[in-house]
Amino acid sequence: MTESDIQIKEINTEGMEIVGRGVSCEVYRVDEKKVLKLYFTNTPLSVIKEQYRIAKNAFAAGVPTAEVFDLVQCGKRYGVIFEYLTGKALAQEIGIDADKRLSYGTRLGVLLKQVHTADVEKGAFPTAEAIMEKLITMCGDFLTDKQADAIRAYWASFPGGGVLLHGDFHENNIMLQDGTLRLIDLDNMHIGSPFFDFAQMYGTYKAELPPELAKKMNLTEEVRREFLDNFLRAYFGEDVPMETLRQYDDIFTEGANFNRFFTPIIRVTPETESKVRSYVAHEFVKIEEMMQRLPKRFSELPW
Repeated sequence: MTESDIQIKEINTEGMEIVGRGVSCEVYRVDEKKVLKLYFTNTPLSVIKEQYRIAKNAFAAGVPTAEVFDLVQCGKRYGVIFEYLTGKALAQEIGIDADKRLSYGTRLGVLLKQVHTADVEKGAFPTAEAIMEKLITMCGDFLTDKQADAIRAYWASFPGGGVLLHGDFHENNIMLQDGTLRLIDLDNMHIGSPFFDFAQMYGTYKAELPPELAKKMNLTEEVRREFLDNFLRAYFGEDVPMETLRQYDDIFTEGANFNRFFTPIIRVTPETESKVRSYVAHEFVKIEEMMQRLPKRFSELPW
């Protein structure tokens, strides 16, 4: 689907129940099988159209996600009608149950492999360059031009581009629906290097995870290690030696620190701006060293 294929239908929310509300939208229950994600007026129509197009193309490519129906207008607001997923977020399903977490390691590896091997049409999804520029733009003047160029050069060095990526792969963006895993939050889905998704995933499990969060998740070092071993074996195959998988693991762990660097910048508020600027000045030195060092190891990866 291209933007020229998109048609907008009129809808009336009268009588619909609001089942959710977020920063950018409200979610209405249309019927037993459908929900309407109705954006507030401060979200540009161009952004909503792009998210609709990505979701449509992902479902058409066989990615396990919610089916997408219509792009709609309600007064001055626009929205998208999706399949109503009634299951739990995987993070909620797992909770602090270490055995459950281990059992899902293999399933997540299979799921990510399914995304990365999806057969997609050229132009159906944004490029890695577009996602990178979007991120740099979001950082605004927290980054100097020189720092932004260093990020562009590092991103361009990622190995094995050209596959479909989720763009924010972790257990909060996976639903358990009738026993199957379904991906949600496809806003950053794009074409790029598998390394990006692994680095994002590892940000949850390995990249300087705060001790209090690890404790809350009951994520001991032993559980973490076994979960990731299961995940890597499922993705790369049982025939890959554990020594090789541990090399991959080491690279993904270091790469995750890059992904996590941006979180405080993106979530900045007027109250935290001064603190975040100090954070960037201090942390970018370490990130810059990593961006120069890590690409030398990309040849160890199989892409």
